[in-house]
Amino acid sequence: MQLTAVPREPSTGGEPLAEFGSPQPAARLTLLLTGLGFTAVAETRVGGVARQYELQRVLVPEAERAQLNRRMTVAWQWGRQQLLDTETRGSLASVHSRRVAVARYAWQAVLLAGAPRRRAGELRVKLGDPETADLLVRGARIIGVTGEVIRRQGCFVVAVANAAVPLLTTAPTTRVPAGAF
Repeated sequence: MQLTAVPREPSTGGEPLAEFGSPQPAARLTLLLTGLGFTAVAETRVGGVARQYELQRVLVPEAERAQLNRRMTVAWQWGRQQLLDTETRGSLASVHSRRVAVARYAWQAVLLAGAPRRRAGELRVKLGDPETADLLVRGARIIGVTGEVIRRQGCFVVAVANAAVPLLTTAPTTRVPAGAF
């Protein structure tokens, strides 16, 4: 007999696109994907033996997975370029406002999905990817906030001052152009 944390019975949408520990990010991702024309479904799984927990999964049919992966890759590359690019294309004000909007969207996403913790005057988010951590620090700098990456065993922690949270989460006044990616 083999015990697993989450039962592996077949689900309606194949392998999950994403898994979350709370329903809010799963619902938000499902809403965003549906708005982009993909068939996304959120499901809840209960796992654990001694202590039960819920795992929120977002599923996309296999037939749509390749197109979604391409679109997400292009969007990631575009957003990354906006945050890292130091060249000015177009008017300085419009470029800066677009970069601020992308930085705020990135922070909103990580705060929704990343289980942030507030401790000793700091907001901290754990990430598994050093590039994403560096991009968040760069995004914070674009917004006017000081952040740092703290390397821990098995993860990277991005820390900013608690007082900076409203600057990071204020809804961007500039929308990212629909045809940008």
